[in-house]
Amino acid sequence: MVHILLCYETRAIIENTCEACSLERGTSRLILQDDLNSFIHTFLKKEKNIYKTIHDKIFDFLAYYFGQKTICCLIKNADSRLIRERFILERQNNVDKFVTIVRPKYHKIYTERMIEDWSKGKVNDVFCNINMDIPQFRKTFLCCLNELDTSYQRQLAHTCDVYNDDTPLLNLCFQDDIPIIQWCFRHDVDVNQCRNNGVTPLCAAAQKGGTKIVKMLLDMGADYAKCDNKGSSPLHVASKYGHVEIVKMLLDMGADYNKCDIDGRSPVMKACDDGHTEIVRMLLDIGANYNKCDSDGWSPVMSACRNRHTEILRMLLDIGADYNKCDSNGWSSVMTACSNGHTEIVRILLDKGADYNKCNNYGWSSVMTASINGHTEVIRMLLDIGADNNKCDSDGCSSVMTACSYGHTEIVRILLDKGADYNKCNNYGWSSVMTACINGHTEIVRMLLDKGADYNRCSIKGISPLMIASKFGHAELVRMLLDVGADYNKCDNIGWLPIKKRSRL
Repeated sequence: MVHILLCYETRAIIENTCEACSLERGTSRLILQDDLNSFIHTFLKKEKNIYKTIHDKIFDFLAYYFGQKTICCLIKNADSRLIRERFILERQNNVDKFVTIVRPKYHKIYTERMIEDWSKGKVNDVFCNINMDIPQFRKTFLCCLNELDTSYQRQLAHTCDVYNDDTPLLNLCFQDDIPIIQWCFRHDVDVNQCRNNGVTPLCAAAQKGGTKIVKMLLDMGADYAKCDNKGSSPLHVASKYGHVEIVKMLLDMGADYNKCDIDGRSPVMKACDDGHTEIVRMLLDIGANYNKCDSDGWSPVMSACRNRHTEILRMLLDIGADYNKCDSNGWSSVMTACSNGHTEIVRILLDKGADYNKCNNYGWSSVMTASINGHTEVIRMLLDIGADNNKCDSDGCSSVMTACSYGHTEIVRILLDKGADYNKCNNYGWSSVMTACINGHTEIVRMLLDKGADYNRCSIKGISPLMIASKFGHAELVRMLLDVGADYNKCDNIGWLPIKKRSRL
């Protein structure tokens, strides 16, 4: 039956389009195909026997052109997505120049087309229509709805989108449209009906920040504990998006403030992530668990440190949150702050007594993470408090070696001045001089040589600094190493000399 209906609709669209284009009913399809083929490589392309414009801009132009020439035909027969995006009833300053302005005499058939699409389950195409952003249009649209037969209105109010089960109410909650929401309520819609990912109207309103709509939904019996498929409740959503009044309403209703989503993230952690200080304070005051970690071991303190939310961090520390707790990879709060260069956060944690020598599962210390990312001020703070600058990671790399590799000249200077071991090698026999030579960091090599670094030390494969500089074409480094007496006759383990390394390239 559906197939028969589709065939009928398709046939009607073809006939209407032919009539609008002044094509006779008996026009051969071969003639039409020849005409379309004549535009291939200029305006059109053919993919799997479907004709498409070769470029989006050509489609824009064609949609606009035919919107001027055959607007009535397009409104009645075009795809619902074109109706949604390519026609507007009132000229707006921020609208694309290729959008067709619908003249007043076509307003009625345009609105009727939207209602027809709605009845066919194209719910999102109706409520995401660009005209729905215009308050006056929404009023007119509601008037048209109220003029329909009551049973038809009820049918529309209960129609779900054919693709993702979105209800009209859910769409309206995202749009903060109170009058049409009230229209939905009058037709006894289910306020808890969710889309296929579990998002409810209440979650949508909590995300949008529609305080009045949230109150209306709660008054209509919306389930404030109902979560989406990822375990996010309306309280999670409101906390994430920073809607203080909605959080207060939900807490007053008795929402569970310690409930976690499928990733183990609580409302307080969501608020910490996005820096919503007032919501964090509200949740802490009501007794939320401030040490609860997510499935990766991240705590609220770590979330605040990662995102540089200083005031939230102070609140958490004042209430007694654990600042030395590590995630599943061994990252601590101070290490996270050092990695991101959040100087003030590092200072607060160090003043509290955070463990600055603690390493993660890869052996990285706070000094090393700051060295990798070039955070000079953080390095100074850590060294001034006594952090170990010779600690190595699981590959045997030290902080100075890492700074040499990334070319952070000032950090190398600070570490050397603090007594870092510049001759220490990693598990593969690579020294700081060698790592600096790879990327041609001339100034760093000069500093190391001035300190007395061993310029003839080789890796476990017999590769010397001179070989590296030669291989990568760093002529100034080659010259510098030769000037200090580097051994140019030294071979690697397979017998290659520095000059052969270069010529091999």
